[in-house]
Amino acid sequence: MMALFGLLPVRRVMSVAYAPGDSARVRAALAEASARGMRLYLVVGEKDQYFDRARRFYETAKAAGMAVHLEVRPGLGHELPNDFDRTLVAGLEFLVGRLGPG
Repeated sequence: MMALFGLLPVRRVMSVAYAPGDSARVRAALAEASARGMRLYLVVGEKDQYFDRARRFYETAKAAGMAVHLEVRPGLGHELPNDFDRTLVAGLEFLVGRLGPG
């Protein structure tokens, strides 16, 4: 995630079915991104092969003080849901600050 490591000048990120692994570098980047005011909206299917990684990333981001939300889609694997428009609207509302941290 280039935005997480400060390589892109953004403060709002929506990530679908992806999360980096846990490492000291990721934890430090999350703390720095949190201090910059980054908000993060994560989407993952409960049957996705990356579900556990996404959940751990969410927990690490939350522990770093980041405004973060994890949307878990029941029954979904590593794919976009048919009603992705609903997810996109919810993610954008969170990212612009209309909804509080998840």
